[in-house]
Amino acid sequence: PVTAFALAGHHISAGRPVTSSGAVFGPATMRFLETLGFFYGLGVVIVFLAALALGGVVVARMAANRFSSRLAEEVASQTQSPYPDQYRTDYPTDQYGPAY
Repeated sequence: PVTAFALAGHHISAGRPVTSSGAVFGPATMRFLETLGFFYGLGVVIVFLAALALGGVVVARMAANRFSSRLAEEVASQTQSPYPDQYRTDYPTDQYGPAY
């Protein structure tokens, strides 16, 4: 009964898109805009949010590195060597001790 009432005043055929007479865009244009908005537009939004998050991570990492290097410099400038000057050497050293 509902479909008979809905179809009584209109001629709808299979495979033909339904548009109203006052529609701004035609069926092909509407399909194009829907595809653009739902798939490509959503993809752009996802990529933008991912780039925003990755940029935030990179900036936070750079800020943490800068803070740690400044903190290390400040600690190094405030601490004194536990060895007297007579025991200090000017030889280059690495992580394993003096380089011979």
